[in-house]
Amino acid sequence: MLQTQAPLRELTLFWHGHFATSSQKVTELPLMHQQCETLRRHAWGNFHDLVLAVSRDPAMLVWLDNDANTKEHPNENLARELMELFTVGIGNYTEKDVREAARALTGWHRDGAKFRLRVEAHDLGVKTFLGQRGHFDGTDVVDVLMQQTATPRFIARKLLIFFACPEPPEEVVTEAGELFAQMRLSIKWFLRDLSQSKFFFSAACRRTRIASPVELVIGTCRSLGVRLPCQELYASMAAMGQDLFAPPNVKGWDGEKKWINSTAWAVRGEFAKRIAALASTNGVGPRLNVGRLVPAGLADPDKVVELLVERLLDGELA
Repeated sequence: MLQTQAPLRELTLFWHGHFATSSQKVTELPLMHQQCETLRRHAWGNFHDLVLAVSRDPAMLVWLDNDANTKEHPNENLARELMELFTVGIGNYTEKDVREAARALTGWHRDGAKFRLRVEAHDLGVKTFLGQRGHFDGTDVVDVLMQQTATPRFIARKLLIFFACPEPPEEVVTEAGELFAQMRLSIKWFLRDLSQSKFFFSAACRRTRIASPVELVIGTCRSLGVRLPCQELYASMAAMGQDLFAPPNVKGWDGEKKWINSTAWAVRGEFAKRIAALASTNGVGPRLNVGRLVPAGLADPDKVVELLVERLLDGELA
């Protein structure tokens, strides 16, 4: 995130908050790295392909116990979260759908860091899932979920919350869901139209979001030319409540107002003080590139203030 030349394309963190897994349970760290690369590879593609890849991802199979999902002992964890958190949302499926999806996902296991279909553990029987009937497996479950009208609306809402405003109006969510469906669940084309829409530039979206710890820390370093050890940046973000590779639960990070509490607020303040205290002449080690912010020849205090207000506060200051 610090080094990319196209920050908007780094959607990997957003998707890890959506398809949350944690290194606290998935203790094989190469699996977490592999999942991160899977999310990055599909981040701007088709949502169907992303869901299918994540459903077969070894870290997710460990996180939601599908490695133990067999026809003799069906495990419902992956099936439930696939619907509740990843695609259609609560209220758009029944408990029977969960049980039938769990049967379809039996045998979806892993062999080390690779997905493995164990045919002997798979339930070959007929399943009835969301009104459709057949000898379904996990791929069929994902296909059926992508056909539900609730899926594009559910994902469009999450993208609106992350990119536009924390409480998008229902009519905007409806329109966005229809747009996402029309674009056949293309993440890239949906975000292109969102970022060019009147709503995106309206007062409803202006200064309404609370920056996450990652947005605050990484954004500060990038915009001010700050150089600090990555371990220090990681520790600051974790202390603010966003521990990378370790979302708090299956829902990921709640975000927005949950980012602000007495502890996190104090850490944010200490991070700001740390930045302000950095030397600008240090050739190696931590530094704040003041020369990048304020040209050396700019001697008028009013001009200095105007420049900094424009950069740091979007030009608005009483």
